[in-house]
Amino acid sequence: MALLGAIGREFFETRPFDGLLIGVSLHLEAKTAVLLETLQRGGATVVAAGNYGTTQDDVAIYLRDRGIDARGSRFDDLDTHLGVVSSVVAEKPDMLLDNGADLVGLVLENGVDVIGGTEETTSGHNRLDGEFRDRVGFPMIVINDSPLKALAENKHAVGQSVYESFCRLTNLMPQGKRFLVVGYGWCGRGVAHYARANGAHVSVADDDAIKSMEAALDGFHVGSVHELISDADVVITVTGAENAVDAEALARAPSGVLLANAGHFPIEIDVAHIKASAEDQIEMGEAITRYLLADGRIIDLVAEGRMMNLAGPFPKGNTIESMDLGFAMQARSLERVALHHNDLPPGAQPVPDDINRSLALAFVDAMQGGRGTRSLIRVEQQRRSLRVLSRWTTETDHGPAKRALGEEAHGPSGSIRSGTRGRVSARSRSVFLYDSRPEEARWNSRSTLNCPRPISSGRGPGTRRSLARSCNRWRRSLRSRRQTVRS
Repeated sequence: MALLGAIGREFFETRPFDGLLIGVSLHLEAKTAVLLETLQRGGATVVAAGNYGTTQDDVAIYLRDRGIDARGSRFDDLDTHLGVVSSVVAEKPDMLLDNGADLVGLVLENGVDVIGGTEETTSGHNRLDGEFRDRVGFPMIVINDSPLKALAENKHAVGQSVYESFCRLTNLMPQGKRFLVVGYGWCGRGVAHYARANGAHVSVADDDAIKSMEAALDGFHVGSVHELISDADVVITVTGAENAVDAEALARAPSGVLLANAGHFPIEIDVAHIKASAEDQIEMGEAITRYLLADGRIIDLVAEGRMMNLAGPFPKGNTIESMDLGFAMQARSLERVALHHNDLPPGAQPVPDDINRSLALAFVDAMQGGRGTRSLIRVEQQRRSLRVLSRWTTETDHGPAKRALGEEAHGPSGSIRSGTRGRVSARSRSVFLYDSRPEEARWNSRSTLNCPRPISSGRGPGTRRSLARSCNRWRRSLRSRRQTVRS
């Protein structure tokens, strides 16, 4: 994770979090560990709780071994998980790194004084602007509001990881299956586009008229959940809203439908209604439960409605590169809060523009493997040092043209081979490379000083005569130059 690595090295020198305790509520997996270690290198004391059902226990053990207080387990039930989150707030953190506004709610409830923090998700932003509106007296920078996160992580990374998780958990191919994507925000866009790109027939349901129009313009069949679910093989929710697939929609679902959620909270599918309507259930592996309903239908549910891309065996979540960018925004935003919280307004607010732009440039350079903006300058400097010309010419300010690229048409003495004179083809734009040897050595070496052989699409006797005259002038100039050097 190149961006976090560079920030971590900087934080080790600048120590922006010295003396601060950062309370964290986040999915604890390998990429998250890099972020928490970055904050620790900046001087922070970190106390972290995993999210419900997604904690990777080996990662939590790794963090504890390195002095980071990582709490919770993958197998905690909901009550235990809520107790773990409460224990983080009981440590009285100075700053928050929140995911779903769980910590913010507890801080407000318990009167803990914090200077500010960050919120990772749209779900958390909805709570900050909804139930906690006008109650948050400290700045909370919402990472999900950044266009960088919307593009790199929400659209592309979520789309990719949901597709990967569908294949990994079900062992099915998406080609030919009818997908219903509920929600057409940035994450929904990614899920829909990746599913279609891999051969699925995709429909989109969104309550927002403008997003529905956008989905239609993108080529998807649109409608309401209640209209479209009856024809779906797979339903994926990406809304952040409660009961996006409600009891009425479930009543219309066909037998054998697979339901999955890619939103942060396990609230988007009415799981309670499914369980209440089921006569029996069968575990179909680690992450899929099959419910046998009283009316004879079958519904398969992924991870009991929790995030599918962090469910089941070997969950990977979003891509390393996208999480590197998102967590770099977390680190820089927390740094901004730590150093300038008095200059920031209270409540939810977007990532500062200067952070967005600097990280966008850094991400492009990292994504291109070192061939980004800075590398383009290096390439141009190399091109200039090699003196690569953009078009063929026989003379420059230093004299006759020097060694041309390619010697197929030349004899060992430097003259044009018999039978080729006047018939060397030429292209209107060619590339020549200067010989970098000392000048006298260049002009005294007959075996490497050949008449230029430009390669061109030019045809016809006029072109051939012109090239022949150029070669003759070059040869006369060469003889004159050799005599000057010898004298």
